Amino acid sequence: MFCCWNNLLRVNPIKRLPLTNAPRSYSCTRTSTIFHAYFTTKPIGTQLPGPNHRGNHTQAFPAEVPGIASATEEGSTKAKSKFELDTAAREAEERAFAVDITSRSRWKRPINVYFHMRRFFPEVLALESTLFMHRVISHAISNDYRDIFHCLAKDVPTSYRGSSPKDRLAILNRVLITITTENHVTKERLLFMIQSLHDSNELCTLARKGLGSAARYLNSSDLDPTLDPQFIALLTPHLLDYATHPAPEDADELAVRNAGQLYNSSLFAFVQRLTILGHNEQALTLFQDLSQQGLISDEDMQGVDLASGGFHSIVLTASIKACVRRNWLTQALDMLSSAMNTDAALHQSFAKPIHALTQRLLERRDKGDLEAVAKMITRVIQLSANILTPKVVSEFYVVAQRRDRADLMESVYCAVRKAQLESDNPYPPPSGRGLFYLLHYSCGESKNYGAVHLLTKQVVDEDIPIPPSHVARFIAGVASSGFAEMAKILWTRYLKRPNAELFLGNPSTMLRLVSLFTAVARRWEPESFPSVQPNFPRVEYPPDNESSEAVTLPDIENEALVSRVSEIQVDDETVDAHIRAKEARHFADVVIQNFRTRKSPLESAPHYDLNALARAYFITGQLSKGFATLKYLLDRKEVPNLQDVTVAISGMASFDPRGAFRMVCRMVKYGLKPNAVTFGTIIHNAIVHNDMELVSQAIAKAGELNITDFTYKTLGTLLRSVVLADKDDPDVVREELEKAQEILGILVQANFMPSPRMAIDCIAAALRADDPVMAFKFWSLFVKDQEDWDGPPHTVARTRISASIRKHCLRGSLDRDLGRTMLSTLGMNESVASAIRQTSEPDALPSPPP
Repeated sequence: MFCCWNNLLRVNPIKRLPLTNAPRSYSCTRTSTIFHAYFTTKPIGTQLPGPNHRGNHTQAFPAEVPGIASATEEGSTKAKSKFELDTAAREAEERAFAVDITSRSRWKRPINVYFHMRRFFPEVLALESTLFMHRVISHAISNDYRDIFHCLAKDVPTSYRGSSPKDRLAILNRVLITITTENHVTKERLLFMIQSLHDSNELCTLARKGLGSAARYLNSSDLDPTLDPQFIALLTPHLLDYATHPAPEDADELAVRNAGQLYNSSLFAFVQRLTILGHNEQALTLFQDLSQQGLISDEDMQGVDLASGGFHSIVLTASIKACVRRNWLTQALDMLSSAMNTDAALHQSFAKPIHALTQRLLERRDKGDLEAVAKMITRVIQLSANILTPKVVSEFYVVAQRRDRADLMESVYCAVRKAQLESDNPYPPPSGRGLFYLLHYSCGESKNYGAVHLLTKQVVDEDIPIPPSHVARFIAGVASSGFAEMAKILWTRYLKRPNAELFLGNPSTMLRLVSLFTAVARRWEPESFPSVQPNFPRVEYPPDNESSEAVTLPDIENEALVSRVSEIQVDDETVDAHIRAKEARHFADVVIQNFRTRKSPLESAPHYDLNALARAYFITGQLSKGFATLKYLLDRKEVPNLQDVTVAISGMASFDPRGAFRMVCRMVKYGLKPNAVTFGTIIHNAIVHNDMELVSQAIAKAGELNITDFTYKTLGTLLRSVVLADKDDPDVVREELEKAQEILGILVQANFMPSPRMAIDCIAAALRADDPVMAFKFWSLFVKDQEDWDGPPHTVARTRISASIRKHCLRGSLDRDLGRTMLSTLGMNESVASAIRQTSEPDALPSPPP
């Protein structure tokens, strides 16, 4: 028997499978199986399919012995005698052999079998069982074989018959649902499948789920002016029938409702897609069909402007209203989003449908609805600023605050405010507590100072009322963002209104304003103020209404303060810098004086308020008043805490860093341990005064107190400010570099190992000073063995150092042997180092490696 098959394969050999994961022995074994299946369905003497079955080549076999016409005479005689003597036994044995091979190959590699049968034996494939076809589809899905679905979309509707029409229908439904759900085929191939089923009158027999999935696939795809109208024409009659005729009685009620919504929303989307493509006649026909079926009522047509807006606006407005009325909010939002994908302005007739849709979405509270509304408002306001009403925007702000979505509130506010500035539409900001809620988020979490500026400017320009309980925190937020002029205007405005004591006596607001306007004064006239450490340690204060009792000033004093503040014009371009600095300092003094008056008498003022007042005096350089304020604590027999002492040291260190250091030493004797910020303040001012001995003493003292975070959190920032200062004079840069080197030496002597980040900053300073040897020393001591060799900072540092070394070697200002040694240590290419050794021509030196 096997001799016969071997002769047959020599006559008409079967090629191996095209897939690479086919088994080595698959060709011969599967060939005998396929031939056996073919013989059981075809009479002897029929043309046998082979590798060139679809080409011009054919091979016909004689009826006596099929397939061995071209074999040798001896082989043919043996095969003929075997077939004649025991034909029944051969067929039984072959049938059993084929079943065995099929059971193993089909389930292990069904896709291999499918492609092989599709290529060589399509007639056999057309009669395959549904079990095998389901196996092919499942295997393709699990292994993400997308190409096979293109073949299935063509083979199943055109040639697959199965064992019965029921089998064919089952495979058709599964193929259609799979390719439309998973997006596995192109729109052209899916249209071919739908058209083939339509031509064979089988489209109406498909399951409703399959056609619904095809409609959803079409509506989610890109617009195609050629294919989409054909698609819609094929699907519309069946979807209309499904939408108007009830499902079987035994169907699940929820599934029926969801399916009906899918069919109806798909039809509405078809109308919109046709109008966008310009097929108005086909769209109008479908629109009229929807009206006749009751899907679009007279109520939906009310308020639609038929005289203007165009056919697309009329149809879309009525469709959105119909979807909203039936609570198909997702479908209505999808239609509106599709209409807004273009840059065309929306007609005014969209205002009411958009408002109704927004209200329903905000009421529904489904996950994702708020994000959808935010995107819709942002896009609508970009296309047509007159469409949205202020009520819609205000309702969104309220819901966003209630659901704690400040990010969405911020994005919508920025879009609406920018559109308002361009079109002068009266869109109010969030009202009440939402005003501070938005400012707090923009100042803190998002740090979107553009949004802070937009919001504050609108509040200032339009005199938006701020709730009295939030005035203090609102002004503090504006001041912390750096908007001095608007903070001053708000402070002045609310000074004349009731409940002014609520923010005038707030320590946080006072400190923010004093710090901001002191910085403004330094900016305009730096020489008029001594160098005071700007980053004072923050002090935690109690809530606004709990720190102390507010003291009300007489009306006459309030009027006097108002008249003084009104004379301050920080941003007036007509005055010189000296006057601006003087006015800024004056305003800071006015704020301090108001705070002090609210807290009088100071003998009974709370601890936190006295601390804040003293800190304000130190910020403005009024040291005597600051220490006098702290004396009230000592007079009351209260022990100053660490924050009180830190504030005092910060104020003193800017003028007398050695005196501040002595105060720290006394503080240690009394049992108070200073923190890293205190030592950082002293070291910073010691560096400013060029007192390196004091720097060494302060670092040693910090080491004795075991302040572990001192080096990295404090001194690293100070060292960076020294070595990375923006100075153009090379001599000044070199002096700063020597100072940084001395600081590093002090750190090492005090057993503080500088961090690689600090050393990299020093390397940058050395390269700015054009000193590659010093940069190499910094690298070898503090970076080489501590930083990741291939990390970005380390790689950049080595590259820059090596480039500077090569430049100096070529100039002759650096010994070539020393340069070669340093390059080798840096891990540079050997060809670069050898070039320095061998050549004296600058042009011959290889370029630095990337």
